[in-house]
Order: sequence, then structure tokens, then C-alpha cells
Amino acid sequence: MAEEAGHSATNMATVHLWQALGFQIFATVPEAFDHPEHGLVGLHVMFQLLPGGEARDRTSMRPRSR
Repeated sequence: MAEEAGHSATNMATVHLWQALGFQIFATVPEAFDHPEHGLVGLHVMFQLLPGGEARDRTSMRPRSR
């Protein structure tokens, strides 16, 4: 299933580790990395809000109204 999604199954343990540390997948860029064994695979863009950080509206990148 991971191969079908466009990313290498060999990196799934690393993705799960980052998620366990509180990071979330923001987007996946298809075929962004040329893996030596698996060919072109997807690349996850991950993020984590910092403590005290304010979530922003993704469409405008302005702070949310209170």
C-alpha cells in the first residue's frame, strides 16, 4: 500500500516516529525523491505547531480571528 501511495515502505518507521513526536503530514509531493532502490517516491512535508504558537488559516496565512 505504501508503494502505491508513491512513497517508500522503507521509510514508514521514520514517518511513524515523527508522528509519535507530534508532527503531522501537511502534504505529500509525488515523485519528489529518486530512491536508489525504489525509484521516484513521494516526499512528506511535515509540521508541528510550537508551544504557544497560533494556528493560522492555511489559505491566507493570517492569524485566525478571535
